[in-house]
Amino acid sequence: MLANKDVYSMNNILRTAHRFSDLYFIDVQATDGTDVRILLKAKSAAGEEPSSLEGRFLNELLDGKLREIIAEESRLERDVILAHALSRHPVLLKEYEAAEAFTDPVGLLTPDET
Repeated sequence: MLANKDVYSMNNILRTAHRFSDLYFIDVQATDGTDVRILLKAKSAAGEEPSSLEGRFLNELLDGKLREIIAEESRLERDVILAHALSRHPVLLKEYEAAEAFTDPVGLLTPDET
């Protein structure tokens, strides 16, 4: 199967391939163009249908791509939270420092009585 490097990062392709490495031998090959060829060979005789395997692999690639997008979109928030957690000095505004840890101002955690 082929994966386009313009769509999927090489890190994503390799991570996805690793997820399948318990059941398949995997060979990732660069092509002359923007594609990466991925060859999977079942480690046992009871491998799944090639079309089903390719579909699962492509779904995992898509999942990895979405995880990369979410990580990029939330990088600033993650960095601030980590900086605050690991710093000896306050990183957040004072009003956030004084907030109780488990407040529920809108009542989302209270079940409906209906």
